[in-house]
Amino acid sequence: MKRITLVALAALFLTACQNGNNTDLAAKVAALEEKVEKLSTLQTEIAQRAGMGALVRPEQLAFADGHQVGEKMAKVAILEFTDLQCPFCAKFNQEIWPELKKNYVDTGKVLFVGREFPLFQSHPQAPFAALTLRCAATQDLYAPMKEYLFANQGTLKQTEIDAELTRLKADVAKHTECMKNKELQDGVRDSTLYAGKLGLSSTPTFFIGLNAGNGVTDYQELVGAKSYAEFAAVLDALLAKQ
Repeated sequence: MKRITLVALAALFLTACQNGNNTDLAAKVAALEEKVEKLSTLQTEIAQRAGMGALVRPEQLAFADGHQVGEKMAKVAILEFTDLQCPFCAKFNQEIWPELKKNYVDTGKVLFVGREFPLFQSHPQAPFAALTLRCAATQDLYAPMKEYLFANQGTLKQTEIDAELTRLKADVAKHTECMKNKELQDGVRDSTLYAGKLGLSSTPTFFIGLNAGNGVTDYQELVGAKSYAEFAAVLDALLAKQ
């Protein structure tokens, strides 16, 4: 978040005025910066609690432990927040994602990072599906399990998931133990809380911007299953930046 302009004005005063005591001025500027930082943090917390997190989003959005697909050093990144029980998320994954992956991710131009935002009040099975996907990823089955979960929305049963894991040649016993892993459970929770702090209210939501290594900056938000052309327009504009 950009600092309040008072700090910039104070810093300008420090560099422009040479007759006073610069040591005292520097101390005052430092104290002012600290107060502004605290005020900024307080404003952010108030906005988030009031459901207006979108108004105070940070300049960089974190990848955290989101699942990464593609070249980690790619210039551009797509940060996705998805609900595996959301029909529009399924539409994106089935109709838009294959072409995006082929033309931008597989070519090394774009890094895709998937994070969870299970809307559990509307989709009670969404947190379970999110954890299932995380555990599948530990056995390198992120993509096929994501496809399976989207194709079987609203009808998830552990026995059927186990059958799919068997078909995918996964270790079912290992998966069962993984579902009890508190660290992965907390990861789903933390991703959900983070999405809430950002003011997200629907899925899928995408933030497309420059890849900062551990997050995305200079981003643009796309909400819903937008067309391939809409995604491509944003990506091409970012890739063309010098």
